[in-house]
Amino acid sequence: MRPLNDDATIEQRARADRYWTEMVRPQMSAKGQAKAPEDPQVALNRIKAEGWGDVQVSDAILATLPNMKKGQAA
Repeated sequence: MRPLNDDATIEQRARADRYWTEMVRPQMSAKGQAKAPEDPQVALNRIKAEGWGDVQVSDAILATLPNMKKGQAA
């Protein structure tokens, strides 16, 4: 989009304002919001729900999951 000059019409200014409000501002605010990391137990359940039911979980990963017993998958 090219910059507006002093001779811009009311319609051009309104179009530029709509573009800013609907396109630019939402993208800027979305970049500033960081996603919270996913809980490991939730991630494991999500992966299995997506069809990866036979996923083998290592002992190191099991140690990070507080509600799981060694050798038992969710």
